[in-house]
Amino acid sequence: MQSPDLWVWWADLLSEWASYSAYGLSMMSVPYLWELGCEARPSQRLVRFFFTGSLRSVVSSELIFLVGNLVAALLAPWKFHEFFNGTALVWSIGLVLVSPLFMNVKIGPVSWATRDRIRKFQLECSYREYIRFFAKDNEPLPYEAIKRRVSCMLKGVMQGNRGSARHLAELARRDDELGANVREAIAELSDDPLQVGELLGVDLVSDT
Repeated sequence: MQSPDLWVWWADLLSEWASYSAYGLSMMSVPYLWELGCEARPSQRLVRFFFTGSLRSVVSSELIFLVGNLVAALLAPWKFHEFFNGTALVWSIGLVLVSPLFMNVKIGPVSWATRDRIRKFQLECSYREYIRFFAKDNEPLPYEAIKRRVSCMLKGVMQGNRGSARHLAELARRDDELGANVREAIAELSDDPLQVGELLGVDLVSDT
């Protein structure tokens, strides 16, 4: 049989792992998962449930942190105060304070769209990979994936976010296949393509 001291050592080790994982996963969820539910496929139910919308994304990241530290406290209850101390409180508050830096935000005349900047970057990177690896085999550009991201960006545009409008317009003005797909998606998703085109400074009607 293993000695009590060895059990305590293992419990301490596992609890530390759980706590550090909680810090790491909650931090990584901020740039990688927040608002990802907007563009997730219907089959990605967990992502759509936990990371659709800014507020829900913040709550989900806080939940990851809380659950991880609760697991750590259950594994080593004699160290409970180490997992729920001032550092944990500062971390939780920090997540809330840092959250606007990774969101689309509009407060009166002031707006920015960090999440849509990330979506634009992802679309451009995906297109470069498509050109490099798949275009030569005449494989079609994945339109549905583009459409999902454009839908999220268009939502910000219609809410009056100038940052969203700028990023989406930059994609729509491209003279390559990506730009054509973006314009097609905007026209398909818009109730009034002419009005949206004027808002973005892009001709959507001639492409439809």
